[in-house]
Amino acid sequence: MNNNTEKYELQLLYISQVASIIFIIISLIAIFLTHHDIKVLKHEKTLITDEESYNISYFNRILIIIILLIFLYISDENRKIAKLKGKDIRPFNLQEIASVLTLIASLIIFYSLKLSKKSPLAQELNPII
Repeated sequence: MNNNTEKYELQLLYISQVASIIFIIISLIAIFLTHHDIKVLKHEKTLITDEESYNISYFNRILIIIILLIFLYISDENRKIAKLKGKDIRPFNLQEIASVLTLIASLIIFYSLKLSKKSPLAQELNPII
């Protein structure tokens, strides 16, 4: 069981590592979208249209929700492993609560994006990350 647990913990770390890399990519996309909005407000030429900006933002927020679900899963699995090992699970419970709250916030922001399709700037006023 101990060897299997260690292998599973390694798998969770690898998944977390990949999710973190995707999160960095999501952050870069968010920076690009914010730069687009700055150019729009300055009435400068942009690389993409407002419709494309909306679509990219929509896709980006879906990725955020998926990544948050992955981190929530990892937190839950780490809590289970800690419980099996007889460790204090309070820190893991707190991590899980934080993950759930972050997921709820992301779902609300995603919903607000759907409501604000007519106002491209409104989609960037809410934190993307």
